[in-house]
Amino acid sequence: MSRRVGRLTEALAMLFLSLRGLRIVGRNYLCSYGEIDLIALHRERRQPLALVFIEVRYRSSEIFGGSAESIDAHKQLRLIRSANHFVHTHQKYSRFPIRFDAVLMTWSSRLPQITWTKDAFDT
Repeated sequence: MSRRVGRLTEALAMLFLSLRGLRIVGRNYLCSYGEIDLIALHRERRQPLALVFIEVRYRSSEIFGGSAESIDAHKQLRLIRSANHFVHTHQKYSRFPIRFDAVLMTWSSRLPQITWTKDAFDT
């Protein structure tokens, strides 16, 4: 995937999530364990404010497997370690419960098809 497509995909994901009440607090967080595409704060009904680590995945088609399948156990472990690093180095977020979401995107008829998966995997 080209950098241009990656930037566009992440920008669309940010807009999509922002319109659903998430407040983006970080983008492309990089540490020795890996990269986290988006970091946000989100409060669902009757739930405490949560720190959400979001993996954004794009596939031009589902022919060779979907976006969700690309977030395998190895990728999940890297995301968990990166999230722990983020919380450790940004203490102001340490009191929030953590959630891992995924935004999965494909293109159909020149329009993005976006699927937001809350709690995409458990820690």
